[in-house]
Amino acid sequence: MTHERTKRVALVFLGVLFAILIVEALLRVFGWGYDYLQNRRNSEFQSVADVRLTQSASARRTVTEGAELVIVCIGGSTTAMGGGNSWPMQLQRILNNVQDQWTFRVINKGRVGEDTDYIVKHLPNWLDNEMPDFVFAMVGINDTFLDTFQFRHARALRKFRTFSLVEWIYGGLKNRVTKKKRDLLTANPNIYQLHPRTISNLNDMVDLTARKRAEFVFVQYALTKTDSLKAAIKHSNVVYISNYEIFRELLKQIHYEEFFIDKFGGNFGHATSFGNRVIAENVARQFLNFLDQSGRVRIKN
Repeated sequence: MTHERTKRVALVFLGVLFAILIVEALLRVFGWGYDYLQNRRNSEFQSVADVRLTQSASARRTVTEGAELVIVCIGGSTTAMGGGNSWPMQLQRILNNVQDQWTFRVINKGRVGEDTDYIVKHLPNWLDNEMPDFVFAMVGINDTFLDTFQFRHARALRKFRTFSLVEWIYGGLKNRVTKKKRDLLTANPNIYQLHPRTISNLNDMVDLTARKRAEFVFVQYALTKTDSLKAAIKHSNVVYISNYEIFRELLKQIHYEEFFIDKFGGNFGHATSFGNRVIAENVARQFLNFLDQSGRVRIKN
């Protein structure tokens, strides 16, 4: 009897393990496919920008040498998701439609589920390959696990896509149960605290970008103030773009589900196409207000 029970337990364990391995393999294939499509989409959007640069002078204002400005957007799923309607891709369309002085090319380097360790590791290659004028960063939320009891094990487990998927589902269910819609506008706008490791990584990102003579722009998450970022960054020549005010006002008039598909961030989530449009329009408006005539950032004190 004991032998049969042990055998059944072993079979169940092997079955579960096999299922996890299949899910892990599928998630990795999906991830590779997503990266391929994203790189292809970046190339397609680059072609659109190239077409604009070759338009006749009668169709647009004269573009002087160096008038193309390249933006690399880095971050996690809030940056990566959305395809052609992600906020970076919508940002390119908006920037090129609302002014004629420059042509913008926006490259989306967002990666689903990745934390700041991953981003700071790969940023040097992105800077060398893309040679951007600006780096836009919506980062930090995937580091929130650093302050939890599972920190020591989570860093190793996060290498497995299955664990990240379970963590994302758990976080979404937890927020759905514990957060109420009426609490969204009264919730702490500094929803997450920056871990010392995150702070170090953020400053490293700014340093790496400055060494390549590019300029760094922090784009904060919806319904989250920029205070924690400003307190963490030691550099003065950094731009901070807040999405807090615009979403706070819009949520007084429009349902949450119009902007976000979930609540993974507590009082915000992954954006819908419309939510990404709101972010892109807000970022474009604030960013252009920071640029001087030469296409460089004018820091406002």
